[in-house]
Amino acid sequence: TILMRLLTGGGLGAFRGIHAVRDDGVIRPMLEVSREEVVRFLSARGIEPRFDRSNDDMRFLRNRVRSALRSVDAAAIDSLISLGEQAVEHWPLLQQILDDVEDAGIHPHATRFRTFPEELELRQALLHRHIRRLDPRSRTITAPGLERLARSLDTLTRVSVTRSLELVREGEEIVLRRVARATEPFEIEIDAGERRLLESLDAVIRVRRCDSEEGPLRGPGRRQRFQLPTGSLPHFVVRNRRNGDRFQPLGLAHEKKLKDVLIDRKIAAQSRDRIPLLLWNDTIVWIGGVEVSERFRIADALADRYEVSIEENEESIQR
Repeated sequence: TILMRLLTGGGLGAFRGIHAVRDDGVIRPMLEVSREEVVRFLSARGIEPRFDRSNDDMRFLRNRVRSALRSVDAAAIDSLISLGEQAVEHWPLLQQILDDVEDAGIHPHATRFRTFPEELELRQALLHRHIRRLDPRSRTITAPGLERLARSLDTLTRVSVTRSLELVREGEEIVLRRVARATEPFEIEIDAGERRLLESLDAVIRVRRCDSEEGPLRGPGRRQRFQLPTGSLPHFVVRNRRNGDRFQPLGLAHEKKLKDVLIDRKIAAQSRDRIPLLLWNDTIVWIGGVEVSERFRIADALADRYEVSIEENEESIQR
């Protein structure tokens, strides 16, 4: 098992082999029992073991590794087992070292690295930790591949890591994230005072009424305050973009194509369909996380004020 994991990109953690007790509570009681011991046990009781013919199929890596090990001296096998036992013993210490140097925001679908240590080996270990967290089934990342990624962190803009993951630079941060897939059209209705789940984004949106003393929030973000004409019905629609959408940016006296606004704001093309839009009376009030419309910015002391916010789905994070 150790050799198989090393051959398929398991990193240092591969030396620990298969765990006797998995994180989900599954127990593997036969790990330390050899095949010969099992056969002797069954033979002594007159039991004929069942033979799985797939174990002779050399298309499977596990069978090729077993075949190679049959020609290896037993002392070498014992040394490999001893190395695995040492890895299990030292693993918590290695993880503590990574915990101490890790400076990252951890989210269900991404890791936002604020800084990296200077040591190349620590960079590789941090990358590997989060590649395995976000794409646990991937076997495509190799030691040379990890080293190339670690060496490129100071200059990269975007690079593929596995079929499902990419590394991108966003301002001062390096983000390891799942590759965005096409987002299906979504649309929900929401009234002030409600919280609704946006299943396509695995996020929760909320709209609430504000006190007159609560002024506008500064800069783009996941919360935004805005105004409606006094006495207006605070009933909204939240959806992603559609052909023909237009938006009035802050400080502009007229509307523009929403696509042009997103290009001006340097929003990546693959992210645009995932941006929630808040609409009132078929007019875009807010481009989620980007900008409030000039038409709805807080400017009138007598107007009705509201706040919209987008939060990660806590139930998903707990799962």
